[in-house]
Amino acid sequence: MERKRLDRILLEKGLVSEEQIRQALLRQKTHGGLLGSHLLYFRYLTERQLLDALEEQFGIPGVELDGIEVPESVLKKVPLKIAADHLVFPFQFDERTRTLHLATLDPESPEMLQTVKQVAMARDIKVYVAVESLLRKAIRVHYLGHPREEPLDHIVELPDLFGHDTGQGAREPAPGPKSTEKERPPRVLIVTQAPFLRSFLVPIFEREGCALEILDEAEEVAAYFKSRPPDFLLVGRDLEETFARWVEQGIVPAPEASPLPFGGVSRALLENPVPYARMAAAALAALQEAALSRNGGRVPPEALSLLLQDIRDLARAFGMGTIAADGLQIAALLLTPSAQALAPRHPDDVEMHRDFFTDQSETLTKAREIDFPWDIELSLRSLFRLLAGTPDKSDPDRYRASNILAMTWYRLACTLGRSTTSEEALDEIRRRLQALSGRLFSPEIVDTYLQVLEGRRGKLSLKSQKDIFIVSEPNDVSKALSRHLRQHGYRTVEIRDFDEAQALYNRKRPDVIVMNYDQDPERTLALCQQIRKDSRTLLYAFTNQNKPSLVLRLLGSGFNDILVSPVDYAIFTRRINNSLSVLAPSEGAASTSGGFSATFQELPFVDLVQALAQSQRSVHVRIARANGESASIYLRDGEMVHATCGTAAGEEAVFQVIRWRDDGSFRLEPVRDFPPDNIGSPNDFILMEGLRLLDESTIQDASDV
Repeated sequence: MERKRLDRILLEKGLVSEEQIRQALLRQKTHGGLLGSHLLYFRYLTERQLLDALEEQFGIPGVELDGIEVPESVLKKVPLKIAADHLVFPFQFDERTRTLHLATLDPESPEMLQTVKQVAMARDIKVYVAVESLLRKAIRVHYLGHPREEPLDHIVELPDLFGHDTGQGAREPAPGPKSTEKERPPRVLIVTQAPFLRSFLVPIFEREGCALEILDEAEEVAAYFKSRPPDFLLVGRDLEETFARWVEQGIVPAPEASPLPFGGVSRALLENPVPYARMAAAALAALQEAALSRNGGRVPPEALSLLLQDIRDLARAFGMGTIAADGLQIAALLLTPSAQALAPRHPDDVEMHRDFFTDQSETLTKAREIDFPWDIELSLRSLFRLLAGTPDKSDPDRYRASNILAMTWYRLACTLGRSTTSEEALDEIRRRLQALSGRLFSPEIVDTYLQVLEGRRGKLSLKSQKDIFIVSEPNDVSKALSRHLRQHGYRTVEIRDFDEAQALYNRKRPDVIVMNYDQDPERTLALCQQIRKDSRTLLYAFTNQNKPSLVLRLLGSGFNDILVSPVDYAIFTRRINNSLSVLAPSEGAASTSGGFSATFQELPFVDLVQALAQSQRSVHVRIARANGESASIYLRDGEMVHATCGTAAGEEAVFQVIRWRDDGSFRLEPVRDFPPDNIGSPNDFILMEGLRLLDESTIQDASDV
């Protein structure tokens, strides 16, 4: 009998609405994972309600694992690796019948049941369905000795990469399972003139293991800091300026980290101050810096950046989700190749073997401590087995991950100190990978990697030859921008003033110029207008002024794009690369100003809309396909307000563009006058509905074959 879908069960029970299901599915598209876990993330239902629905879905009893007591002898029946790998948890064992009672996410997995039955030496297994968040917590509490009261985030547990430094760049080891010392509860201070919060926030924080104080007087805050600084400091919007004045006057000591703004309980609960994509990018940037430091200069930044790009492209080629792609990059950055592995020599002398990476035990410990939602530790173990000559092919996903990690590091070692963009270098790495295909690496994965490199051949050679002028007095933005562009293979020239920029431009025309508009607005516009008269140099400006009128003015003056602080350097680099790729085939074409062009293969439509929404851009998006079809979409402050596609209009026109997938190209143009609105729904709703319709049409097409 076909199993009923979870969303249908929840809707029939009246526990969630169609809109709530759509929101959870949209988050699932981005983060992966289970629908029920995303509904829990939004608090649309409780663990008990979800468990009741899962019982109905699978037709077996469920088990509530929170607070359960499990004998040590039962835990030993299933090793931690098996429990973490298959997400199962043993909680009872009947010695008389030799029956193991097991909680799991997937009670219908024959592989899991067979594995657990063998390791537990059980005659029978009675399975129970469990909620994912509580199942993961049970494993952490009972196997790893984590405190029971640890807060649940229900979905994504990103590593605490910015905690206290131990002096070696690594986190303090996690407490062992037998630790009996009670950890000091985190100290939280909220500075606000809302004393009524004490009556209900303090008990909530205490119940969740935090010591909360709410203060509003300078003397009280100073005394609090004197006793011991808080672990977390939040300052209400009502006292932001006052608190800054206390610090400036020396009444209150300057906090070690910038205080978090606190705009009220409802805003704190409803807003997501750090979206996953930004958080993951920050984590990867921190790990990349740590990897560069750990390798002692043996791996240059551009080589490591290229390795991560290879991993992202391979993950995309195999249809891996965002979480898996990020997990693979984290795994690569945790690895430390030996000095011998990276010693300068001929590529034919590079060998992948069990000792290619050093400190393997420490690497696995770090991966385990990070506790990323994609199992980094298991993928690293699979990599080490592959290099030891005993590959584990029982899990295709882990085997593929181990191949990707090994091949990308192998390519880095072969090309270290040599050009990675020339025809000769690409031919060399192709020959080396093909020689190892079927011996060390999977032929399927080798072929895919070679296709990725071939597809990128033009872009890589293009990027390596490009010069970028950054016209600005040295500041945080210009320094970070220059560093990030160099890491991605561009040559940057930092220029302090516009006279020097003018002189250098007359001597050598760069491919891109980035100007600090706030430094000298008049000279910025003058230089832009002059360059637009006689060259196709890409022009960008950055500013701290988040004014739509200014952005439109600059776009209208001839700039290709405007960066408003805070700058997302990864997105900016991608914009430059896409623009240069678009310009490359038609160097003789007439110049166009005030726009940005790319293909949906380089930047998919859904990603484009989300990026425009994040930057709150007002633009006109012109879209065209090779067969002559076209579409037009207007966004006001990042929200789609008007769309047409052939005879379709409004939301239906957007759905039509989503169905084009990666077949098409687009151009962004500044807009001053908008046509009448024909879209009233928010972007997330439209994108989610469009993706749902796309999935349904794909399934229908498959059934018609």
